[in-house]
Amino acid sequence: MPRGNKCLPFDKGIPIRSFSRSIYGSREDLSKLFIERIYDGWSDQPLFPNELHLSPRLMQDFIMKANGKHEPFEGNLKEDPIGFLDHYRLSTGAGPTIGSALLFCEHPSEIDCGAYLMIEVYDKDRTLVHSEIVDESILSVCDTVLKRLSSIMEEHLGTALGEAYPETVLKETILNAAEHKDYNSIEPITITVFEDRIIVSNPISEYQADYLKENVIEWSNCSNVVISHALKLITPMKGGGRGKTLIIKGCSEFGCRKPVFKTTKKKYSVTIHAKKTIDGNVTAIKKAQA
Repeated sequence: MPRGNKCLPFDKGIPIRSFSRSIYGSREDLSKLFIERIYDGWSDQPLFPNELHLSPRLMQDFIMKANGKHEPFEGNLKEDPIGFLDHYRLSTGAGPTIGSALLFCEHPSEIDCGAYLMIEVYDKDRTLVHSEIVDESILSVCDTVLKRLSSIMEEHLGTALGEAYPETVLKETILNAAEHKDYNSIEPITITVFEDRIIVSNPISEYQADYLKENVIEWSNCSNVVISHALKLITPMKGGGRGKTLIIKGCSEFGCRKPVFKTTKKKYSVTIHAKKTIDGNVTAIKKAQA
């Protein structure tokens, strides 16, 4: 199980200093400490309620990817931490948040015990044949999950992921789940794989559930602003934007059935159906049959 032992209040723009106002009195101090923790490991006092390990490698990777799509920051990040964080939209107006830390933590469950992904695979008899946890930075977890899915599905279902599913749609769906997950929940993002479909689900808050009932087409109000901006900066989708429209369009272009979007009081899920052949069988299920 993930290492986190409690679930911390997550942000919709809540600054870290709201957890420890007596220690950190200004946005500048908070931003400076955030950068120092990443690059120098300085920790006179814990920056977050849980001790965590932020990674300079993850920050450097993010900057390199972001600079390919974004104007580079010309200042010195240690001398101007506020300017640096604002340039890449890694903080709110009050400073970096727990969401900022989740991006650069090697194992996010150290901060929030629900900040990981669970993969579950079922065979044609609906028997669980494989499950595993993926607990790594939100910035890289999507690519890792797709690689693991490809390997797991080939081993346990004999399915070629890229031939049965549009990988760009799966990536978009996973990124959406990371953006909109209710990080107050101890439940992870879950990817459930069946022989003919993949279901990506994430916990949502009561507020999110009510919002989705009124806005059935798109998420126009992101739950985790810092995470959303960072993901869009390094993983822009073709045509720009995110959401249901791209998922529906991608499935249609690939030849899949229309995806199914479902909202309950505590969970939001997207079902992506496998592409099928003329005779109704899932494409490329068995290599031996190819």
